[in-house]
Amino acid sequence: MQFSQHNHMSILSLAATGLMLATSAVSAASLSGQVLGAGAPIANSTVTLWAASAGAPKQLAQSRTSAEGRFTLNAPTVQGKEATLYLVAKGGKAAASKDGRDNPVIALM
Repeated sequence: MQFSQHNHMSILSLAATGLMLATSAVSAASLSGQVLGAGAPIANSTVTLWAASAGAPKQLAQSRTSAEGRFTLNAPTVQGKEATLYLVAKGGKAAASKDGRDNPVIALM
C-alpha cells in the first residue's frame, strides 16, 4: 500500500506495504493512499485503520478502494495510553489478475 497523510501525525512506512503510528494522543486526521498488488491497483478492497495497545485492538475507520485502488479514511481522535496504529486491506479485485474477479483472500497489512 502507498500512503499520504494530512494533519500532524508521525508516520513510519514499512516497505511501502503498511504503516504504524505510535502515539499517546492523535488528533483527527485524513489518511489517504493506494492499495497495490504486483504494482497494480486493487479495487474494492476494504481498508481498515486499527489502534493496538495493551488491550484489544480498536477499529478507528474503514473505507473501500476505488477502481484505481485509492482510499481516504477520516480517523477520529485517539487519546489515552500509547497505541500503535496500523492499516489492513482485505479482498478486492487485483488489476494484475488475469481473471479480474474479486479475491477474498487478499490481505495486506
